[in-house]
Amino acid sequence: LHRSRSFLFALLLLLAGGVCARVPLKPQAHQVKIPENVKDDRGPPGIQLAARQQLLEYGTQQGMEILKARVQSLHVPNAKKAFNLPLVGKFVLELSNLRILTFSVPSEAARTSIENGGFEFRVTEVEAQLGFDWHWEKLGMQGSGQGELDLLGGDINYRFRALAQPESGQPHIIVDAADSSFNEVELVIHSYSADWLYQAVLSLFNGQIRKAVQSGIQSALQKDVPDGVNKVLSTLPTHLEIKGLPFNVGFEYSLFTLTYVLLQGYGEIASEARSKPAQPADHPALVHMQQCPFDVTPLPLSPQQVGAESHMLSIYLHHSVANCMLWGLYNAGSLQIVVQDGTVPKLHLTTDLLAMLIPELPKKFPHQQLRIEVAATKEPLINFSSDKGIELQAVYQTEIYVQNATLHDPLITRLLANVTIEADMSWESTIITAVNAKHTVQEAIMAVPAPQWDMTVAWFIQNYAGLYPLRQLVTSFVHTPVSSMLDLTDTESQTYEGWYSLAAEVEVTGLPTQ
Repeated sequence: LHRSRSFLFALLLLLAGGVCARVPLKPQAHQVKIPENVKDDRGPPGIQLAARQQLLEYGTQQGMEILKARVQSLHVPNAKKAFNLPLVGKFVLELSNLRILTFSVPSEAARTSIENGGFEFRVTEVEAQLGFDWHWEKLGMQGSGQGELDLLGGDINYRFRALAQPESGQPHIIVDAADSSFNEVELVIHSYSADWLYQAVLSLFNGQIRKAVQSGIQSALQKDVPDGVNKVLSTLPTHLEIKGLPFNVGFEYSLFTLTYVLLQGYGEIASEARSKPAQPADHPALVHMQQCPFDVTPLPLSPQQVGAESHMLSIYLHHSVANCMLWGLYNAGSLQIVVQDGTVPKLHLTTDLLAMLIPELPKKFPHQQLRIEVAATKEPLINFSSDKGIELQAVYQTEIYVQNATLHDPLITRLLANVTIEADMSWESTIITAVNAKHTVQEAIMAVPAPQWDMTVAWFIQNYAGLYPLRQLVTSFVHTPVSSMLDLTDTESQTYEGWYSLAAEVEVTGLPTQ
């Protein structure tokens, strides 16, 4: 029974989308590209992401971390100036080793607001402390020391937009305006002649050095912060190509500004039609591009309902996107797998393994190896609904052969299976709520008890499919550098008619390196 479970596990993976089909019956040797002239009227978007004010505030804090790191590494050039002060006379003052000691931006004083067509970031109470060495010379006399200068009451105003890149479709930050200023200056001079030196040093800071500090902040706002954010955004998948399978998935991002930011994506698949007979590997088959035959229904939530959700981020997925992918896999002939001895590690696929499912098999063909071919006979369908959650329907054919060259690998049985699975899938868990498996024996050379197959497949799915929550599936099959920088926490999932939603808090686990 343990080995039987191992085989059925491979079958379950097939039902989940064909991702384990590493040995296709009819391998394809070419790739198909999405045509550029896709239809303009695509209806409602099948993927929607709502980023709320909480996410903007959290993103603001992370952006400030980039700003702090940039400003604290800022190089302020040395300054030298000649002075002529009353009662002191002429002297030359030089400031060197200027460095940013601290740069403080209180998170509660920073806020990003959604404006018409863009965003405005404003932060107050910015503080910076600089350290420096000073040296003066006058008529052969000289003196040296150190000092610190505090810049207080700083304001930063920052306006930017997020637009889609024409070439890639990825969102990209563009800065419209950025400026900063400090309202107060406090200076500490370590010197016995502090009065006149204080005036001279302050004069320098009011000029080129203060300008250099503000210029550094300006540069960070104009370049380093957006560059760091864009480095993360550039990893977002706007075009997914599954290698070895003749279909692509394209996404386009559009920005809308309400009380939240809404990104809308369109999943589009073009696939070649099945062709018979199959073309040889060195002669690519003719490509017949087809539009995905699934429509998207509008998201059954009003803008007020989307905005009222308390989580930072909500992701809405229409079942047509998942069905498009399954349709493309099936239409390409890729939802099929051959299982034989060695296909599953540590599984010896012999006639003894199926003794419970076909009792006469090990008696007539004792200890002989098997070959099992499983193939979908129609495209699987996924349905999201408020009452059943996630429902998967799959129809597939199973053929079992004894690998015996003398007997010409006889076909033992051919079964047609119709399986329906209902589940509640969240980010952290998957609960199978119902399974219905119905097998029909189409051909057999011995007795094959179909009810035993029904019960075994249903039992296996009920007990093992729950081992694969959404987090594990995304981690296993979605490969993008952004996944190592971000994590979703405090997640909640819900299904509507035609839609699946995942609401979550977002946690930055690693900032982009410059």
